[in-house]
This record gives sequence, structure tokens and C-alpha cells, in this order.
Amino acid sequence: MCFSATASFGSGMLLSAIGVASLRKVRTGNRRLFAAIPLLFGVQQFSEGFVWLGLQDSSYGWIVPVCAAVFSFCAHTLWPTVVPLSIMLMEPQAERRKVLQWTLAVGVLTSLYFLVCQLSFPGTAMIDGYHIRYVHGYPMEFATTVGIFYMVSTIIPHFVSSLRRASLFGITTAIAYGITYVLYNDYIVSVWCFFSALLSAIVYYILYPAPTHILSGEHNARHHHA
Repeated sequence: MCFSATASFGSGMLLSAIGVASLRKVRTGNRRLFAAIPLLFGVQQFSEGFVWLGLQDSSYGWIVPVCAAVFSFCAHTLWPTVVPLSIMLMEPQAERRKVLQWTLAVGVLTSLYFLVCQLSFPGTAMIDGYHIRYVHGYPMEFATTVGIFYMVSTIIPHFVSSLRRASLFGITTAIAYGITYVLYNDYIVSVWCFFSALLSAIVYYILYPAPTHILSGEHNARHHHA
């Protein structure tokens, strides 16, 4: 969270609660990863809370590199793979799954790129006003391409999915990303993740009540196996 340690920890607690509630509503394994998204966002926000603490109090300074690395891993490396994979696992239509496989492939490549960069170019974090600025030494010549890949893997799957209301997540994420890029470009990692974390409530909205066609597909699958 880009405003304070209190905001980060408060958001982390709220998101974790939403994640637990979402997971409790899940009755089939193919929906668990999607239901866990708010919980993962909670971990991400808790990690930034500790970054705030370490930057504000030198006695906790040792925790900054660890938690900044966790935050950057979540923000950069985790989501490009988790988002399309979670959508693909829930998709009942074979043709749509094939398209989602392509978005997953883009996401995996993006995640691998950021993982290599994170291991090769350890970043730093600093307080800049009411925000945390994360500075990385990633190769700038690939920034535009990687940025496009990131958006393709984290936004497009929601529009490909036949899951009812999934497009709402994609639309809101795209709007949040656009606002952050225009108004908070220097703090885009931290601030955009703040907006995206708030979208976790939509995960619960999508999963409960369960979309009718998903339930029908699960019922038909059980009937077929029986």
C-alpha cells in the first residue's frame, strides 16, 4: 500500500479475510487458486507494511530487503502466471481454454523474465512523500514489451473466460492500471497494486453465488462419472 504502514497492514488483514471467506466458499479444486487471489494480495500488502516499518525505523532496517523482495516477487513475478492459470483452471469450454493457454504462456514468459531480473538486479526501496518508490535495474530496452505482456496476461483472460462477471474484474483492473499509469507513474508498482488489491472483493463476488453454468458443468461431470 502506498500511503503508510497502517494502511498496508489494515489492507492486508482485510484482504486476508476476503481470501479466507472466498476459499471457504470453494467446493472444487479447480476454483481454489482463483479464490486464493485475495489471500495472496494480503501477503503482498503485509510485506509492504514491513517495508514501511523498516524504512521508518532503522532498528528494523534489516527486514527491508527481504520484504521488498517478497513484495516485488508478488507484484512482478507472481501475477502474470497466477491470473491466467486460475482463470484457465475454471474454464469449462475447450475453445476458450486454448486461448487461455496462450495468455498463460505469455504470463509464464513474463514471470520468468521478472524472476531472472529480480535475481540479477536486486532492487531498493525508499520513502518518497506518501509513497514507496521501488528502484530496480531491469533492462529498459524491454520495458514496453514486458509491460504489454504483463497486461495481456493479467487483463485479457478475464474477457476470454465464460465465467459470469469475470469481465468486471478485467475492466476494473484496466481502469485502475490506466489511472495509476497517468497519475502515479513513478510509483506504479506500489500504487497500482493498491488498486488491484481492492479488486479482491470482486473475486468473492464472482465466486459467490457460483455462476450457474459452472455449477451445471460440475453437476454434469459428476453425473457422467457416476
